[in-house]
Amino acid sequence: MRYFYVKENPFCVASNTVTMARVSALVPTEGSYGGILNITKEFMGGTIPSMFEIQEEDPILFITLVSGSGIGKVAIVFLFLAPLSIIFYPQIRNMLRKQGNRK
Repeated sequence: MRYFYVKENPFCVASNTVTMARVSALVPTEGSYGGILNITKEFMGGTIPSMFEIQEEDPILFITLVSGSGIGKVAIVFLFLAPLSIIFYPQIRNMLRKQGNRK
């Protein structure tokens, strides 16, 4: 008997779904255990690739947003402006305080 476990999506951390598969064969009363073990290994080697579908590679998010509608392009602008505003906020605030003190 041979067992193996298959996780639903090995790259997804949140997925806890695991499926167990078992391949079993009767051991002949005459003959060797190694012979039936080789048969089960060959069987598993032929069937396991057929159990899974090939997934296409997902497109890069940036390319998806750019090629999409205007909302995607606006989202890209905000994605770049948000970190810049956080980085330069102290400098802008200090400049505005200095201008307020001059008046």
